[in-house]
Amino acid sequence: MPFVFVVFVFLAAFFWVTIFIIGLLISIKFIYNRKDSSPQSSTNTDALIGRKAVVLLETGPYKNGSVKVGGEVWLSKTDDNQLIGPGSIVQIVSVSGCHVKIKQMNPAHGLKAVILTQSCDWDPVS
Repeated sequence: MPFVFVVFVFLAAFFWVTIFIIGLLISIKFIYNRKDSSPQSSTNTDALIGRKAVVLLETGPYKNGSVKVGGEVWLSKTDDNQLIGPGSIVQIVSVSGCHVKIKQMNPAHGLKAVILTQSCDWDPVS
């Protein structure tokens, strides 16, 4: 084989291998830097922040109470200098351990929730 042809084949092979490696590196960069397009959802206690709850027991700045949110009862505290009475609609501000910090939604409207309790008049003995 002539020397010029061997050099040409070598340079062509080197060129195509180089192009392949650069393309591979660019593809890998785009794959790893791709943002996940699925929306992020809150989990565990972070999902409670911002949700509405109903006060079950009176809650104040120095008095722990309880609220019901999503069928679960949580201990509650408030940073405001006011007591929030049972039946009030509140919003969860933060979660700390097993306590939720709450704030009253809109005290001017005086929104209250009806708290239903079960009573049993049936006597199983008779």
